[in-house]
Amino acid sequence: MKENPRHLSILGMLLALSCCLLLSQSAPAHPLVTDSSYDYDSSATAEASSCFRVSRKCLAEPGCTAYKGGIIVNPEFSNSTAGWTVFGKGAIELRRSTESNVFMVALQRKASRDSFSQRVFLEEGNHYSFSAWIQVSEGTEAVAAMFRTSEGVFVSGGSVLANRGCWSLLKGGIFANSSGPADVLFESRNTSIDLFIDNVSLQPFSKKQWRSHQDERIKKVRKGEVTFRVIDCNGTEVREAIDRSSRQ
Repeated sequence: MKENPRHLSILGMLLALSCCLLLSQSAPAHPLVTDSSYDYDSSATAEASSCFRVSRKCLAEPGCTAYKGGIIVNPEFSNSTAGWTVFGKGAIELRRSTESNVFMVALQRKASRDSFSQRVFLEEGNHYSFSAWIQVSEGTEAVAAMFRTSEGVFVSGGSVLANRGCWSLLKGGIFANSSGPADVLFESRNTSIDLFIDNVSLQPFSKKQWRSHQDERIKKVRKGEVTFRVIDCNGTEVREAIDRSSRQ
C-alpha cells in the first residue's frame, strides 16, 4: 500500500510544529542577561580611564577600582567579607599584600565555579561594564567573570589570562534583557589553583549614556592627529610634498 504524498506532507508539518513548540517551552524567550561583544573601553569615562589605561600590564599591586565599584558592595574588601558569600563548595579568606593591600582568595576549590559571589539587581535595558583585578596561585590560567540568573543560567561577563605573582585586569560586561537579581562570581577550569580577586566593579549605563560614551570615543579617534610621509621610488622622503600639504 502506497502512502499518500499529501498525508506525508501534513505529517511533516505537524512534526515541525511540535518541535518548534518544544523548543519555545524549553528555552526562555528573554533571558535576564546576555554576554555582549561591545568594546567596554568605550564605556570608560575620564574617571575610569586611568584604571583601564594599564589593562594590558601585569602589575605587582592591583590597579584602581573603576567607578568606585559601581553597584558592587565592598568592592575592595576593606570591610572584611561584607556583601560576599562562598559560592560552591570551596572556601574564602582575606589576605594582605606586602603593601598592605587587602584582597579576597577562593581556595580549596572542587569545581570550576567554586569561588565567591555577590547578588546584584539588574535593570532592563541597561548595559553593565564589569572589571576586576585577578591573580592565580600557580602558572597562567583563564579566569572568567560569570553572572548566574534566578533561573540558574550562567552567562560570561568577560575573561582574562591571569598569572602568578602579578595582577591582570579582567574587563567585560553584560546587557540586561529584563529586570531581576543575578549573582556575580568567578570561574576557572583548573580547580587546583587559588583565585585572588580585588577591586571589583559593576557599573550600569542607560542606553543613552552608553551611546553618548561611544560617540565621544568615535569623535576622539576621528579627530586624532595623523602623520603622513611621502617617499619616492628610491625610498627617499619627499619633504616638498609634505610642506605643500601642510600649507594647503
